[in-house]
Amino acid sequence: MFEILFKQESDGEYLQQCLKMHGISSGLHKTTFQNQLFYQVSFKEAVMGKIQDVVKELIINKKRKEWASYYLFDYFYYDDEGEHEHVLQIVLEMFLGEREELVSLLNQWDEDSFIQGAIEGLIGGNGPISFDSFVKFRLKEYQNRIIQYVEIAIDEYKMEQDYQMFIQTLREYIFEKEGKIKSVHVYLLDHKSIFYSDELKEMKRDELISKLDKRLFINHPLYIDSVTIAPLLSLAPKKIYLYTSKEENGLVRTIKNIFEERVEILPGPYLLEKLKESTKDVVNE
Repeated sequence: MFEILFKQESDGEYLQQCLKMHGISSGLHKTTFQNQLFYQVSFKEAVMGKIQDVVKELIINKKRKEWASYYLFDYFYYDDEGEHEHVLQIVLEMFLGEREELVSLLNQWDEDSFIQGAIEGLIGGNGPISFDSFVKFRLKEYQNRIIQYVEIAIDEYKMEQDYQMFIQTLREYIFEKEGKIKSVHVYLLDHKSIFYSDELKEMKRDELISKLDKRLFINHPLYIDSVTIAPLLSLAPKKIYLYTSKEENGLVRTIKNIFEERVEILPGPYLLEKLKESTKDVVNE
């Protein structure tokens, strides 16, 4: 028989469930080893080939989240439940590859290969194996990686909070501001934005600058985009027709977050067709 010892009963139970899913029968019972209480999972050595995958499942699906949560609480003192869960979710998204822009801040690293290599050294020895000792000595680099992810996630969370406060402030600004124009059409290109009035007449840059509310740059000098967002805030239109092929663009998301139901997203070619029709009408007149 082969035995793996755990200090936490829940770890032993989880491993046993993983073994069962792989069609491997096992036993779980309390035992004393080196004068300490452990929970021992035992199984036949004949299935050793599958144990590496099962232990990896335990680490990735259960322990990774627990360790991140522990560091977040014990090292960085995030004891507010809401904040704790929010940051923890960012960490997990980083591990799942959903936050590549954050993961790229660190050196490239293959989690799966690292864990696999560490586990290969775990299997094959004589006598029972202590999972907690394995974690302490063979997964130290992995623990450090989790701490780095937590640090980055905390910074990201703080930035997200600042962003939400910024958005809320601008929402209040446009709510209180009297609009200077009924609606506006904005054609978003890679390096510039072209504004058109409700009558589809282009609003030149000088005209937009003359309408800017200078208070925006005094109160939010680092955040306000002077090319697109500042003119929109200053005009405070009841309706914004935004023409773009990149709905997930950061600028588009910010405009949608600020102006909410006032924004309607349309494809760029649709505006071009409307401009052609408008030009024909002028010629016919």
